[in-house]
Amino acid sequence: LAGLLGWNWPLGLLFLAWTYTAMRSGETYLVEHVTRDETPGLFWTLIGTWGALSLFTLFADFTSLGG
Repeated sequence: LAGLLGWNWPLGLLFLAWTYTAMRSGETYLVEHVTRDETPGLFWTLIGTWGALSLFTLFADFTSLGG
């Protein structure tokens, strides 16, 4: 439905949920298993990227960024 209506904000909510669960658990998957303890630099880079992506996607629909 969101794709048919051209809404991006549901994708932003999914990214935000993904970021939150990864931060809580301390692990995520990119191409391989990434943990906060074993590879903290990669882990926090992923979390930062997903957080920025979610914020941009959420606000793009509600501001002039979305066109």
